[in-house]
Amino acid sequence: MYKNNDSTNRELKTKFLQIILGIIVFYQFFIGSYWSTINTSSVWKYVSYFLYALLALVWFFFFLRSKFSLKQLIFVCILLSLAIFFAFKQSSNVAVIFLVGLYSLNLNLRRLVSTYLYASLAAICFIATLSIFGVLPKVVNVLGINYMTLGFTNPNNTGMLLVTICLLTLTLEWEKRMPFFSILESLFVGFFILKELQDSTAIIMLIGMFMLWLVSRSPINFYNWKIVRFVCTMLPIELTLIAFWIGNNFGKYYILNKLDSVFTSRPSIWHYYLNLYPLKLLGNQLQQVISMGYNTTVGNGAFDGAYIVFPIMYGTLAFAIVLFILSFAMRTLLQIKDIALISLFIILLFSGFSENSLMYAFATPILPISFVLCSPDWRHENIVN
Repeated sequence: MYKNNDSTNRELKTKFLQIILGIIVFYQFFIGSYWSTINTSSVWKYVSYFLYALLALVWFFFFLRSKFSLKQLIFVCILLSLAIFFAFKQSSNVAVIFLVGLYSLNLNLRRLVSTYLYASLAAICFIATLSIFGVLPKVVNVLGINYMTLGFTNPNNTGMLLVTICLLTLTLEWEKRMPFFSILESLFVGFFILKELQDSTAIIMLIGMFMLWLVSRSPINFYNWKIVRFVCTMLPIELTLIAFWIGNNFGKYYILNKLDSVFTSRPSIWHYYLNLYPLKLLGNQLQQVISMGYNTTVGNGAFDGAYIVFPIMYGTLAFAIVLFILSFAMRTLLQIKDIALISLFIILLFSGFSENSLMYAFATPILPISFVLCSPDWRHENIVN
């Protein structure tokens, strides 16, 4: 009887934690839509701060009721210190990363994936409904081309949200012999992205995830190969080095000039920002975008690619910590042989090469999952319950 009560209480606690996190993920997508463009009141920013405070309060409540080993307590103190430090340095996006990391220690990995999936689904349905009823624009003109963004400011945002939903769905259905729902969902989303958004990055991510799913059905376990394990573990650092090499050497090699047209001017934009803003420990304050004249901002303010954007804007200290956490998490996933999450990590890490969502705590569950995997005394059973 008491065991059943304990199990029920634990399940209620988990559901409550998921709901709070899901509400905040939903809200972040909502204010990232066209809503914040047409409703510029500061009240929406204060709602974000309130939700961050709520997240911290809920975490602190359960922290006081939990038991920790000495190693776990030290880990929690480090994350809390980093969150407070970056909050005082007015780097709220970085502080929130560590706050969400602390909060996520109360959840297992599959729960985190499902929380982000359902919150993302709710967000796209709600925002798209607002656009259908004319509250938000359904179609947005970008450089003379009309895109059906369904309430978002640009096609990339819509495409990334839709494809992330597909990736998370397949992650949860990974062990099925034939994940029919994931296949149908991905075909529908892929057709919409190709026809209405023309987002090649999202399509590549979708195809890549299904290719990794097919490879996982092979009798050969490639993840047992030492070279594959090394490359996967170091993938965040490898992609960072490649991005910096491209950004610093743009204009020196013909192939990089050709690459600029393929990657929608990202190499030239990286080169511009790397030359204009030296890397600093705590980041740079970007200047106002200048659309005309001698000092015109290259890319007219478009600045994508997490491995370049994050260290320039938020500093090398936070960036180095995040890279370490991502690499350590990948190493742990390879040790426990969770192929579904390894595949999700690989695709999202590669997406950081051209998109920024990788480094935002509420865009995908990759950072929260990484913090859980880095927690001392973490156990494999945490991913299956």
